[in-house]
Amino acid sequence: MLDQPHHPLLLPEIVSNVLENVRMRDLASCAQVNRTWSTIALKRMYEGSTWDMQFRTPDIISLNCLYVASRERFARHMGNVKHLLIAPENTVDKREVGLPKKLVALEEFRPMRDPEYAKSLFRSHNPRVKSLMVPFGIYGWRKRDFMDVFLTPSVEFLAIDDEFCRFLDSEHMTANRLENIRALTIYWSGASKNVTSLCSLLNRCNLRFFHIEDLRDPTPMSDSNVRQLIDCLKRQRDLRALALIIPEVYSTIAQQLLVRNPWPHLKALSVGNFGDRHWGPIRLPKFTELEMLSLRSVDPLLGIVGREPEIKNRLRMLHLEVYDIDDAAPLLDILPGCHRLQKLSLGEISSVGGDPPELYARFYERLPSLPSLECLSMYWEINLDIQVLRHVAIQCPQITILNLYPLELNADIVTLRTIPPLPQLKVMKVSEILFHNPRQWIQGDGLQQLAAEWRRIFPKLRACPTPTDTGYPVTEQDIRDHLQYSSEASWEHPNDSDCLTARLSTVLGHRDWIDSDVEYVYQRELETEVIGWPVVRLGELDQAESHSTYHL
Repeated sequence: MLDQPHHPLLLPEIVSNVLENVRMRDLASCAQVNRTWSTIALKRMYEGSTWDMQFRTPDIISLNCLYVASRERFARHMGNVKHLLIAPENTVDKREVGLPKKLVALEEFRPMRDPEYAKSLFRSHNPRVKSLMVPFGIYGWRKRDFMDVFLTPSVEFLAIDDEFCRFLDSEHMTANRLENIRALTIYWSGASKNVTSLCSLLNRCNLRFFHIEDLRDPTPMSDSNVRQLIDCLKRQRDLRALALIIPEVYSTIAQQLLVRNPWPHLKALSVGNFGDRHWGPIRLPKFTELEMLSLRSVDPLLGIVGREPEIKNRLRMLHLEVYDIDDAAPLLDILPGCHRLQKLSLGEISSVGGDPPELYARFYERLPSLPSLECLSMYWEINLDIQVLRHVAIQCPQITILNLYPLELNADIVTLRTIPPLPQLKVMKVSEILFHNPRQWIQGDGLQQLAAEWRRIFPKLRACPTPTDTGYPVTEQDIRDHLQYSSEASWEHPNDSDCLTARLSTVLGHRDWIDSDVEYVYQRELETEVIGWPVVRLGELDQAESHSTYHL
């Protein structure tokens, strides 16, 4: 039947729409249906992605296998690539092989044995690569030849290890190869002693987006290198996005920007690295077009956003590292008026031996109205009453993703009946829901009452909100076995609340716990919408399951 020429499943437009919603692991099967499906499926398989790791370019070994099997087929598939990532499935720390610290790819990329042949082969099918990513050091490769082959004038987004910078100067690379680059990401692993080569590259580009991530732990980039880099970046007057993921960089950048704001059209700013702490007052300039802000310290937030209504009303994403409840308190004065804020992320706090839970509950109670908020993430390792969701429901009516893991919630049916619906919520993640007297609700009429209340509060929830030790789904027989062979004091079996949560989710038809970074997808899509390109951290490139689109 599929061989009939006018069958709808042979129409390329319909096939293309179908395959847009197929996961990578199923595309190979789709490619075997017929010629129409094969052409479209293979194109999607090899198109690649800058941030969705399930659609990343195959790893080096897989590409080598394709190349050895058929060079013509290799070239044809490479002609479909729009987002080219050259990386191994697993990197190696050079210290493991007796060399100075650096993450590298040890696999040889076979096409590069003959660079001139590789160039002619790669370009034989007229590839239009929009992004080129070589994020790791390439041990034993000739870097100049590599850039000469794969960096074509069509590339707009370039993400590379810093060792490649010195092969992109005027001596090695003609200007037309770089003229279309608008987004540059540098993974600073310490191959270069200074930033001279990087600054030379910057001076040859007209950028809208710059992201540098300093990976040299425990000896990060020196203050003098940071100052030189910022002086160079000041000449990039058209910057729309700046991510300086460099440890302890606040003081240096603040000193460099005292006189004026060199980037008047900046829409996205990310400064600092996880774990930065700053005890002195630091002020960064106000960016009047800012829509996305990520900081590792509370203090600069006051200088950037302050109490300027027009700046607050423009913000769409805010990420802030907070280390105790006192750090979070100033936010309650800044958030009112952030009417367009879509994503708020705060972390990480552990109250073990610290402030009492009542202080954290009060923070929820004082949340201002955030009518556009769709994604809320708070990485607070505490135990609170489920009543806090009442305040989220009232103040954040559009909430879609609620990631509160590793929070524990205490719940009972009386409190649940006081919580208004969260009509848009699709994903909620917490560490555990501790039900009062769970055996009363784990089966029979009690379970049906609880399910009805849960469905009222979370009509669109599609996944179990907690990780479980019970296996999934949980059947009636599983519950009978649990009640027969376990007790609340037994460590050999999941506790009653864990079983109840899993059974409740099963009855409601929810899928298992989503073991992926659900807000990652939201963040990358928002970045692409606002600034055109994503801020891809190096650690995201080798954790495909956690950094791929999820489907509910």
